[in-house]
Amino acid sequence: MLLWNALEIFLLAFIGLLLSVALATPAAAIASKTRMPHWLALGLVALALVAAILAGIWFAGEALVAQLVGLLQALPQILERTQNFLQNIPGGTWLMDQVLETDPTEVADIGMVTQVAEALGGMIEILIRIVFVVFLALFLAAAPARYRAGIVSLFPPSAHARAREVFAALTVTIQGWILGQLASMLLVGILATTGLLIIGVQYALILGLIAGLAELIPIFGPVFAYFPAVLVALAEGPQQALWVTGLYLVIQQLEGNAIQPMVQRFAVDLPQALTVVAVLGGGVLFGPLGLFIGTPLVAIVLVLIKMLYVHDVHGQHVELPGGGSEG
Repeated sequence: MLLWNALEIFLLAFIGLLLSVALATPAAAIASKTRMPHWLALGLVALALVAAILAGIWFAGEALVAQLVGLLQALPQILERTQNFLQNIPGGTWLMDQVLETDPTEVADIGMVTQVAEALGGMIEILIRIVFVVFLALFLAAAPARYRAGIVSLFPPSAHARAREVFAALTVTIQGWILGQLASMLLVGILATTGLLIIGVQYALILGLIAGLAELIPIFGPVFAYFPAVLVALAEGPQQALWVTGLYLVIQQLEGNAIQPMVQRFAVDLPQALTVVAVLGGGVLFGPLGLFIGTPLVAIVLVLIKMLYVHDVHGQHVELPGGGSEG
């Protein structure tokens, strides 16, 4: 139990670290160009972020909520039409049996009070974790040099210079991952939403948002985003499902041949096999959120191995994120 709680704390702390770098990086750039105090620049960045979120809610929130409510209301009908379609194709009945293993009467047996209590408890736990991550990120972003100096002081004086170099490389690694993820999410979300609107698929805004957010999970994310889109399309007919399948295939081709090469100028370029291991390993250790943090965590470990082992021990030349190198 102690180990499991420690893993959860590490997970939340690492997410807070990622968020702190996302906040501190633009704040440091503003402070260096305007010579304003770092805390003031950080406050401006935080206010700009809150304003952007509120603006997004103001302009698109009503439409997103309406589509989400409509999608939830239409979900039983969508699943019924999908089931009818799959029963008419080879292997479709077996597939539906595997997906629909849960007996609906089991859910009905749960009391309403129990369901409400569990839902409220879950929401409170999630809220506590969000507050913890946000405050941790703000504290780290407000004085990054102080925390970095504190960790450096734990090493012998002769290793302080090398520790600062390693921290600088790790900062570039996290910055690159954040920039790459934001760019990929934005481009894929816009392409998916636009394509679904052109095809005429219902709930295009929600499905496009899912496609953008799914980019947080490398390799598997696009697959997760495809299934809700094709289920909605199947409810409108097989032809619509084919159009959606073609759209997502085109987006994946654009992502692999155009978006990713552009994003890799900023992002951490991990080998595909290592990325798969990072995603699955993060999911096994930390649950659903581990699918998200697995890649940046492995990227950080890879930089440490390159700098402290491959270069310092073996004296070999190594390439680092952001175009840097040693050796």
